[in-house]
Amino acid sequence: MPRKNQTVIFLGAGASRCCEIPTTNELTKRIFALSRFKSSLQVVKRRFDTYSIPFNVETLLGYFIASGNRHAQFLDAGSAHLALVRKNRDIDLHSRTHDRTLAKQMKYEIRKQCYVQRQPRKRLVRKKRQLSPLHSLQSRYDSFLRGLIANPLFHLTPTFPHGDPKYPNVEFFTTNYDDALETFFEWAGVPLTDGYIEDIAAPGTSNQIEYRFDETEFDDAEALRIYKLYGSIMYARQGHFITRIDPYTWSLPNRRRDFGDLLIYPGATKVIWNEPQLQLFYRLHQRLREPSTQFCIVIGYSFRDRVIADVFKDSLALNPSLCVYIVGLQARTIARKIFTGYRSVKAVNKSFEALNSALDLS
Repeated sequence: MPRKNQTVIFLGAGASRCCEIPTTNELTKRIFALSRFKSSLQVVKRRFDTYSIPFNVETLLGYFIASGNRHAQFLDAGSAHLALVRKNRDIDLHSRTHDRTLAKQMKYEIRKQCYVQRQPRKRLVRKKRQLSPLHSLQSRYDSFLRGLIANPLFHLTPTFPHGDPKYPNVEFFTTNYDDALETFFEWAGVPLTDGYIEDIAAPGTSNQIEYRFDETEFDDAEALRIYKLYGSIMYARQGHFITRIDPYTWSLPNRRRDFGDLLIYPGATKVIWNEPQLQLFYRLHQRLREPSTQFCIVIGYSFRDRVIADVFKDSLALNPSLCVYIVGLQARTIARKIFTGYRSVKAVNKSFEALNSALDLS
């Protein structure tokens, strides 16, 4: 049965910035500054400017994928991308090996930026003591979750970890690939479930632990639930099975070619309505529509994805008990542009780092 007075937390890239994982704009700048891309990007940028297409990681990756895979050119790449791909091409639209290589390199750079560093980066060390991203993550999320309990609005009680409860039992939905949530709750000793469980392999078929997605894992009330809507860097596909990996292995160039990641990349033509994304989006819609869900705290998310924005709008229309807090430096702008007319949407124009969850959410 649904729990009473549920609080759901929805995290975007701004919720991971505290541990130096870049936002979309920061990621774009980092990738575009790499020498391997500079010469190729100037030519493509001029073509984007001709068609008045925004030049960022999302649009560029979509272009490279469509250009590098002739089958993807006919999928949902968008008319503008198709126009760019087709311009000055033969009618058979053969794929371009160079663009396919660039798409792979961009994906590699995106993955590499999405795990929590354990030590301060050398370039960030100052005369004053610099906290590591890991310590910043621990401090920020600890303060945020304790503040929710201290805030009388949410009626939350300490539940986790078992035996020494400090944090509430709330559900996390996120579009982030990174391991910030998993890293924090592992440090805090909180049991988690993300829907993946160890699979039983046939004797003698594999020496590696295999995983499979099982939606019923989210029914475990003894574990905190995390829904990674676009995938997680903590899992990869090898052949016909899923394996759990240390995200740091992605930083080893050319040594993991036998692994395929399970991420939904920005600008990719891959349709998201496959498994397990279908169940995860359904869970989000289901949870927000439940009358028992009274609060959803959205942190650091821009609502650029129309699918997610529509899920929130539909839920707000169907669930009069739902109050949505949007936290971020652009919160007021988002509330005005995306949620005009929805009185139960409240903007908190503060970064996640500056948020006092005990006082600012009221």
